[in-house]
Amino acid sequence: MPISAPAMSTSKRTLAAALEAADLQAAMEAADHESPLITSIKDVAADAALSLEEIIKKHQIVNWAHNVDVNNSIINDIEDYLFDVVRDAKGVTLSTEKVDSIIERVMQIARLRMAA
Repeated sequence: MPISAPAMSTSKRTLAAALEAADLQAAMEAADHESPLITSIKDVAADAALSLEEIIKKHQIVNWAHNVDVNNSIINDIEDYLFDVVRDAKGVTLSTEKVDSIIERVMQIARLRMAA
């Protein structure tokens, strides 16, 4: 069940905003709206923000933001999530370029807000 914006932390809202800003709205409009798998973009973005935060937390170690191997593992897991869940399960049309853009934005935000 999606969490509303007031119930989400600032970093989760920021991740959700980044996902929305990454043209998921355009992807939703291009998707088959007759599909029962399609949900609102805000719900998809909120669910994705929570999941992406969990992916990042799963890999967090000291100085994770500067560890190339950890960053690559996070990026691989985020890419898998975006393709397997957002695209395939939720029915959102995502190009490889769009996925790369989302990953870049999410990693920038995570490094700024979640690195300790």
